[in-house]
Amino acid sequence: MVWKLLGDLTLALHAAWVAFNLTAPFWAWRRSRLRAVHLGTMSLTLLFVAVLGYCPLTPLEYWLSGAEHGGGAIHRVLWELVYWDVPESWILGASIGWFVLWAGIYSRLWIRERRRSDKPSNSA
Repeated sequence: MVWKLLGDLTLALHAAWVAFNLTAPFWAWRRSRLRAVHLGTMSLTLLFVAVLGYCPLTPLEYWLSGAEHGGGAIHRVLWELVYWDVPESWILGASIGWFVLWAGIYSRLWIRERRRSDKPSNSA
């Protein structure tokens, strides 16, 4: 019972991680620090996938919940949100594209903010 609950909590954390990586740009648009956190979480995700070939939360979820995802309704909903029925290469490609897109946009925003802060004020 405790292990299944821990498995469900791990799956909820995994769903939150995915949701953050997908929705953070909407919150980070005007928040420089959140942009850095978003790039960090995306980088960590890509690093795990590139080095391990999978997210380390996945085997932990399997191990804690007994290697089955036939749990309750909440578990099934979270499972469907995290694990899409598409080839892993598509998810990796989409993740790389998402990272490149937002790294480019954030870089432009940081450059624009830097230029604004470097301009001398006209008050004399």
